[in-house]
Formats: sequence, C-alpha cells, structure tokens
Amino acid sequence: MSRIYTTIMDTATVASAADLIEIAPASAKPIKIHRVTVSQHASESSEQLPVAFLTVTSAGAGGTTPSAVQHCPGDAACSAVLAANNSALASGTITTCWKRGDNALNGWDYDPTHAELFEIQNPNIAVVRLITAPSTSMTMTCVVTYEEDG
Repeated sequence: MSRIYTTIMDTATVASAADLIEIAPASAKPIKIHRVTVSQHASESSEQLPVAFLTVTSAGAGGTTPSAVQHCPGDAACSAVLAANNSALASGTITTCWKRGDNALNGWDYDPTHAELFEIQNPNIAVVRLITAPSTSMTMTCVVTYEEDG
C-alpha cells in the first residue's frame, strides 16, 4: 500500500549551491516524486538559476531535519530519512532526472504526469538541488510531495 507525504524546507537562507531537500527511501520502501516547488522570498533581484531533481548514492550533510506531513492522518509515519538545506552536497553516482533554469522571481515547479514519475529505491537518494549559488543570499522554500510504497 502506498502513502502520500509532503516535506517542506521552509524559508531557509540559501547563499550557495545547496541540496534543498534530500529523501533517502527506507529499504523495500521506494518513493515516487509527485511534485517539487521551489520559491524564493523577499529578493527583488532578477536572476536566472538552475534547479535539478537528482538521484545520488551518498547523502549530504550540514542541514536540518524536516518533517514528513501525512496526507491521510491514518497512514503510518514516513520511513524515509529526510534532510533540508544541506551545505555539504550529496554525491556518489549522480543521475539528473529533471533540470530547469528559471528566473528566481518566478520560482520552479516540477509537476510530472503519472507516466513521468520517477521511482527511487534504496540505496539511491532523491535530491532537489539549487545547482548554482545565487548572486546574493536568498530566503527560499522547497516543497516536495512524494509517495512511499511498501
């Protein structure tokens, strides 16, 4: 049975390339990313920045531990390991699943159709990464909605 969760990196200061959200699936509990939204707050600077949805094999570090919000209150707690705003980027074998460069004033949105969903299985880790450092620090929010099977 699958369950749906949302994880939020809420209004974090980002001054360099960073892993905004990292989701490491538990063993035998793969995840599917349903939506990624990245936005910035308070900056009026027009700047083109790339954001990517990646899979990696080694976790990053230096961030915080966000919560997984259940879409159905009766569901089990999320089994994945979560991290947000990691300054030490995740590494290892990196696969780019989606990448988009947009103006920071507009934000970024990954909203795949059912056929475009990526399934990430342990030991791979899903990462939403700001690839390039902004010219000045930005207050950013990243929201990821995902499904956990198993």
